[in-house]
Amino acid sequence: MSRALPILLMTIVGGQALAAEPVAATDTAMEFRSIAAAHRDLRAYDLQIRVSVDSVGSSIPLHAAVKCDERQRCLRMFNSTTVLQTPEMSLMVDASERTIMVTRHGGDAVQATPMDTAAALQAWLDAGGRLSGGELTPEGRHWLFESAKAGVRAGHMYVDNHSRLLRRLVYSAQTPTGVSTTVDIHYTWGYPTQLNLADFETSRFVHEESGAIVPANQYAHYKIILADPK
Repeated sequence: MSRALPILLMTIVGGQALAAEPVAATDTAMEFRSIAAAHRDLRAYDLQIRVSVDSVGSSIPLHAAVKCDERQRCLRMFNSTTVLQTPEMSLMVDASERTIMVTRHGGDAVQATPMDTAAALQAWLDAGGRLSGGELTPEGRHWLFESAKAGVRAGHMYVDNHSRLLRRLVYSAQTPTGVSTTVDIHYTWGYPTQLNLADFETSRFVHEESGAIVPANQYAHYKIILADPK
């Protein structure tokens, strides 16, 4: 499944990147800057993600959850894996393998460089991609992304008209074997004031004992794997 389109639409898009699109009026560029800013400025949030991957008459449902608090701690859950990231350490808890991978972060840990999405979108538009839409629908404000490649169906994005946060994303992709799939993603945003801050404590999973990291009682049968920070 290609991640390029959802990453592109989720992150910041500058007005300069939209300038190459002949139908992109000033208000469209301003709207996309508002959408980008709404996601970029999120500090605490509670997001549920439901995904349907449809291909050749079959449908695979997927579910993920992402929660972050204002102390730069994030909890991500997908299938049997739970990832807790804090400024001090990251934990990857795999229920199927019964392992907890622990990565300590040094005080001078280098932050990952964010993707230059303005340049990515510019390249997409230069290749003949087209942006249109902006009409208000019951699902939110609707935007259409059309590829210059023949046979590629347009991608659809629905954005909440008030918060400017993503509500739905629909796009097409191809498997490595060339089978066409449709990916339909629904985003449900909870209230950050209702976050349980205890969910972000590393002590839920591990604690230090005689200088060693050991699993918490609930995970006593899990194996600890110490990973070197990158």
